[in-house]
Amino acid sequence: MKILHLISQYPSKTGSGIYLSEVYKNLKLKGYEQKVLCSMNYDDIIKTNFDDIEIIKFNGKDISFPVVGMSDIMPYKTFLFKDLVDDKFQEYIRVLEKKIRKCIDEFKPDIIFTNHLYIMSAIVGNIKGNIKAFGFCHGTDLRQLYKNDIHKNFILKRINKLDGIFSLSNIQKNEINKFFKYDLEKIHVIGGGYDDSFYYKKEDKKFLKNSEIKIIYAGKFSRSKGVIYLLKAFLKLVDKYNIHLILAGSGTKDEYKEIIEYAKKISPFVTFKGYLPMKEIAQIFRECDIFAMPSLYEGLSLVTIEAIACGLRIVTNELENLIDFVGKDIISSNFVEIVKMPKLYDTDKVVKEFENEHIENWKIALEKQILNTINNNHTDPIYNKVKKYTWKNIVDNIEKIVKNNKSL
Repeated sequence: MKILHLISQYPSKTGSGIYLSEVYKNLKLKGYEQKVLCSMNYDDIIKTNFDDIEIIKFNGKDISFPVVGMSDIMPYKTFLFKDLVDDKFQEYIRVLEKKIRKCIDEFKPDIIFTNHLYIMSAIVGNIKGNIKAFGFCHGTDLRQLYKNDIHKNFILKRINKLDGIFSLSNIQKNEINKFFKYDLEKIHVIGGGYDDSFYYKKEDKKFLKNSEIKIIYAGKFSRSKGVIYLLKAFLKLVDKYNIHLILAGSGTKDEYKEIIEYAKKISPFVTFKGYLPMKEIAQIFRECDIFAMPSLYEGLSLVTIEAIACGLRIVTNELENLIDFVGKDIISSNFVEIVKMPKLYDTDKVVKEFENEHIENWKIALEKQILNTINNNHTDPIYNKVKKYTWKNIVDNIEKIVKNNKSL
């Protein structure tokens, strides 16, 4: 059986790209023939591990402008969906439809997996014919629809033609049903996973007196990811504890510069690692003590699951899809500290008068986990509880759902 994967973003560097890559890798182990249609900027073509790949070349080849980012801040050069109007919108849908049709005609897939419930998936719904097509919701698609309604009618008219949708949590499943009026029985909660060949725990660490406690954040550098609030909370603790913050990731534009400039104020206590491949980031995770996830909006937060698998203590914002997916057994552990989500506007921005309170809440949560580390409090480890979320198990579930749809 032949499976065509579609994504309008880079097939790496962000959560949805990693998701596609892991689904592809695990389906390959099962023997399926696959092809990937993805997007990259013409002047920034990256290597992939796909056997058969078609690239939509943005920024000067197939499309005149850069890749249109599902988030407004991406770790590569992007165009904004809110600016995708008039001639640019027509160019975008014309080229995407042409490329999708080309892949369908040449590859002749039995199944289409399309990522993000947005324009590309809407086009698939409209032109797929008798081919079974399933959409993957990553959360950023819903956020774009809430922030910008200019493409809403185009998408709503077509998404319902998909044969099924995979969601990250029960909360998101109900959100999809409400927004798209899509049949609940055709929305399947599969969550997200981690690669247990990279992300695993070694022996329990014993904190030694005066040892340095390492806190790590991995992801995009932007305000919506909350990195600036993490830095400001961390600053309140550097004179009290022997702590060091590692920031792994990348960003663009003014928000990235803001984070870099602020970090310089406490440069002896902060290290930038840049964007790292999985093998390297997993090794750094095992060397650290606490993982920080200050993001103000996440589809799920795969990286938090990866950090749990490596045995790290967690401090995270109150991310409802993550909490719903991993369950109370993990969230209620003393290995996890939840920071109440501040009052937001525009889905992922903190209302200014609540910023100081949010920073203080982060300082309190970080301090709790610092003290748990110092006191060697290993009474309720949770790394074993996420083993069911390996990518192998997630893809086994995807395969089962699609087969039950009588599509494979």
